[in-house]
Amino acid sequence: MNIKLNDNLPKNENFIIEYLKESDKPVAYPTHFHEYLELYYQLSGERNFFIEDKIYNIKKGDLVLINSYNIHRTTNASNAIYSRISISFRENFLEGFLTGMKDISPFSCFSTAPTVLSLSFNDRTELENLMFKILAETTSLALGHESRIKLLLLDILIFLTRLTTLNVNKKNKSLNPLHKKISEAAQYINSNYTNQLSLKSIAGMFHISPYYFCRIFKEVTGFTYIEYVNTIRIKQAQLLLRESSLNITEISEKAGFESITHFGRVFKHIVGTSPLKYRKEIRRDIH
Repeated sequence: MNIKLNDNLPKNENFIIEYLKESDKPVAYPTHFHEYLELYYQLSGERNFFIEDKIYNIKKGDLVLINSYNIHRTTNASNAIYSRISISFRENFLEGFLTGMKDISPFSCFSTAPTVLSLSFNDRTELENLMFKILAETTSLALGHESRIKLLLLDILIFLTRLTTLNVNKKNKSLNPLHKKISEAAQYINSNYTNQLSLKSIAGMFHISPYYFCRIFKEVTGFTYIEYVNTIRIKQAQLLLRESSLNITEISEKAGFESITHFGRVFKHIVGTSPLKYRKEIRRDIH
């Protein structure tokens, strides 16, 4: 069940809510990071959540706050049957509703993201009530439903900002020895993406055979090794396209690609458009 609030919003979607029930088939996503802020709440079951370079075991009542452009993916844990609600939105979705709000910054709960919170029973009940009210508004399309959704979302963000400011119930990452090695490998890739990162050399650093490393990296993170390296590099390329005046060749090199042709092909595969078109679209949206 994939519910989106599209009809009354601009063509570039600013808000998406998704409710996956235990009986539903999980949705596969072609990209692994996005400009949205995201709230992922585990209603039942269990998932392993890979965010940037860390691995978390997510259980019923856990909430994941994902900042813009955080690389993330979930994989099966011991119990493959689960349900969850996720809300993704751009900050400008609440534009106009924040006027005069001076005593709190509702987006600050994402400032230390990625954050995983294990909610108490009372906090869980409050969050679920707000999320299901938003879900009901998206399906009813009653008069003022968009305004009500924004108010409910703002209520959630204030609630979460209070929780994260108090820093209570922050879930420690679950690292068994295997997860620890893969997390360390991911951290190394994040710090050295401009270098040549051969599978053989990375596997050797962690005293694992390349074949076994490939298998466990995919099992733990949900990414193949090459997929993850390319995603890290394309994420950096997007940052440079948005925030620098470097040309495409320079960006390709700084992102760790040896060939501009290869860069263009990988960029289009992950982002869905060419680097040049991406830059033009970003600048058009800004102006």
